[in-house]
Amino acid sequence: MWIGTERGLNRYNGYDFHQYLHGPDSTTIPDNRIYDICIDSLDRLWVGTEDGVALYDPALDNFRRIPINSDEKAVYQILSDPSGRVMLNMQEDLCIYDSLSCSFVQAVQGFDRFFSYHSVCRMGSDGLLWVVSPCEIRCFDPSSSMENIDNWPCLHFVTESVLLPDGTLWMTGHGRISVFDTRTGLYVKPPRNLVDGLAGREVQMLCTNSETELLIKTSDGLFHLFDRAVGAFSTLSPESLDLPSGFDVKII
Repeated sequence: MWIGTERGLNRYNGYDFHQYLHGPDSTTIPDNRIYDICIDSLDRLWVGTEDGVALYDPALDNFRRIPINSDEKAVYQILSDPSGRVMLNMQEDLCIYDSLSCSFVQAVQGFDRFFSYHSVCRMGSDGLLWVVSPCEIRCFDPSSSMENIDNWPCLHFVTESVLLPDGTLWMTGHGRISVFDTRTGLYVKPPRNLVDGLAGREVQMLCTNSETELLIKTSDGLFHLFDRAVGAFSTLSPESLDLPSGFDVKII
C-alpha cells in the first residue's frame, strides 16, 4: 500500500512503514507534498507532487524524476488509459508521456481555460478523457492527439464529480446534484431519494464505494451511502467508516 501525504510518501507492506522523502539526490521524489499516485496499465507507479512527477524503480527501490515540458510544475492528477498512455493534469496544461524522450510533453495548452484551478479529469471506460470544471464538461480523445471532441455547460457550479463505469457522470456543488450520460451527451434526472437526502447539505467528497454505491461526505461531518441499484439513501457516522482523518492523504 502506498500512502501520499503533505509530508512525504509512505509504503506499507503489512508489517512496517517505509518513508520516501525529497532530497538533493535525483533518485528521490521531487517534493514532499504528494498530490496523486497512479499505477498505470503497465503496472508502473507514478507519483505527482507540488514540484514534478517521478517514476518508481522497484529494482532499486528509488525514484526517477521525469522532465515535464511545461512552465507548470505542480502535478495534480495522473491518469492512465488501457493502451498505456500516461497523462498529467497540471491545471494550466495537460501533458502526455513520450516514451522516446522519456519526458512529458504538452498536449493541451491553456487546459483550464476559465482559470478555475479546479478542473478534474476522469478516464472513461470508452477510452475518452472527460474533464469537469465548475462550469463545463469537456471530452478529449487521447488516441487522436487530444482532440477536443465536444463541450457541454454544467447545470450548476460543480465542486465534486465522479465518473462511473456505466458512463454516467455524477456532479455536485452549491447544494445541487446533476447526472450527465457521457454515452448520449445528455443530462438525466438524478434520483429523487438522493436529491432529498442531500437537501440543504454541501457535498465535500463524492466517490464510489462499490459498483453500485456512492460514498458521500457533507459539510456537516456526516457520511452517506447511496445505492443506485435499489435507490436507497442512508446516513452513516464517521466512526462506522475506516477512512483517513480529514481525507488529506492519497492511498492506493
